[in-house]
Amino acid sequence: MNNGLVTIDTFKNILADFFKYAVINWNSGNFYTVYASNSKNNLLSFLSNMTPALTPN
Repeated sequence: MNNGLVTIDTFKNILADFFKYAVINWNSGNFYTVYASNSKNNLLSFLSNMTPALTPN
């Protein structure tokens, strides 16, 4: 940890202690949005119901 930050690998290892499945949905530099669940079906269902990304032309 450096100044309150952890690497994505450290975060991934910690998530694995609590959740079976995790996915990074978005990142910008060192900011990430991560969704995690013990249910693969619930995680896939949640992700499939998300709206498409808003990207400028």
